[in-house]
Amino acid sequence: MAETELTVVDFGDSVTWTDFNVDGHSYPNGGNSLVYVNNTTGADVTVTHVEQTQCDFDHPLTDETDVAPDAGITRIWRGKNVVRWNDSTGRAHITVPAAPGDATLQVAVVSYAGT
Repeated sequence: MAETELTVVDFGDSVTWTDFNVDGHSYPNGGNSLVYVNNTTGADVTVTHVEQTQCDFDHPLTDETDVAPDAGITRIWRGKNVVRWNDSTGRAHITVPAAPGDATLQVAVVSYAGT
């Protein structure tokens, strides 16, 4: 299965949940996107945000990881800087090491600045 593009919805609209797949996801990132993860897999899951470009401070490319705890807790990650996290088409990318491919691990993206 190839990487899947996520639908970004505006804050206040109904969230569009997508089952997380092992090949990851991308989403159009205007720098105001919040990534939500709904995890009911029975274990914590590590989500990786794939850095695309070296930042202004010249550190080496470093992916950022966040843990989405189990127990149905929905985690929210802050908006990502477009220079570091977007590819040449304006999309940010997220992955997990293993995804069940079902509704026990879902992801959604919400823009707090409007799509």
